[in-house]
Amino acid sequence: MRMVKDTIWDEAARKASLYEQEIKALRERHNMPAEEELVSEEPLDTREWQEIENEDRGCLKAAGDSVSGVLVDIGEGDYGNKTYTLETQPGTLKSLYGSIVLDKKMSKVKVGELVRITFLGVKQGKRREYNDYKVEVKK
Repeated sequence: MRMVKDTIWDEAARKASLYEQEIKALRERHNMPAEEELVSEEPLDTREWQEIENEDRGCLKAAGDSVSGVLVDIGEGDYGNKTYTLETQPGTLKSLYGSIVLDKKMSKVKVGELVRITFLGVKQGKRREYNDYKVEVKK
């Protein structure tokens, strides 16, 4: 029984190490500070508040709007929906929330591929309206 426990702990430690390596690589790729640099000794009440803009989330507002770039991340949003992050220019990231239609089309796109997403507008479905998209991959 002890060997099984040791094996489980070894596997957990290996996964934790891989996770830490992945986080470090992402921080380096996106020029983010190390985690210890994010902690401030300054008390909360003396720091200045900075508003987080929502302009990059849902960056496709009107029919015909498009965004293109390298797909760098497929994440999870606040309510369990997917988010897609594109690097449109070196160091410039644009993100948008997924939807049933977009998720289905993006399921064929791999991280690292050059993709263009165009908002086609709101369409009328059998039961309700939905947002429609065109997804193109540069081969």
